[in-house]
Amino acid sequence: MITQTAILGLATYLFVTSFFQLSQEFTLSKKAEGWDELSSAQQFLVEKPNYDAAIYQLLNLIKRYKDDQKLIKQAKYWLGIAYYKNKQYEDMFNIFKELIKLYPDEEIGKMGFFFIGEYYFYKKNYPYAIASYEMFIQKIYSNEYTPLAYFNICKAYYEEKKIPQILRFG
Repeated sequence: MITQTAILGLATYLFVTSFFQLSQEFTLSKKAEGWDELSSAQQFLVEKPNYDAAIYQLLNLIKRYKDDQKLIKQAKYWLGIAYYKNKQYEDMFNIFKELIKLYPDEEIGKMGFFFIGEYYFYKKNYPYAIASYEMFIQKIYSNEYTPLAYFNICKAYYEEKKIPQILRFG
């Protein structure tokens, strides 16, 4: 009797273990698939610019992998970039506003201030653009976007006819 119970228990254990192992492998495979899709969408932004295709792919990725927060965070960042490059400034603004709110202490959130500045600059709301660019520079001093932030601050002051403020950046 003990032998049958032991064999039944061992069989159940092996079944449950193999089930969880297969489930975990499927989950890992699905996660890798999501990161591959993100990489593919990034290629539409960098190597062969097709912003509409990148936006479509990123939006689908966000819907399909909503439980993978790390993937979603990166996908939303790149979606914001795609909107920016496609001159869809309202959509870009909403994405980066969300990233700033969710990840204020991470670089991905801090980068949002640059793009919020771009939004206000496009809208010709120069005081808000200047404030956003300055927050970006304060939070991330050295970045590929830093020279453009300084340039746009000077250009905003110029548009506002505030020439003395330009000189403090010179």
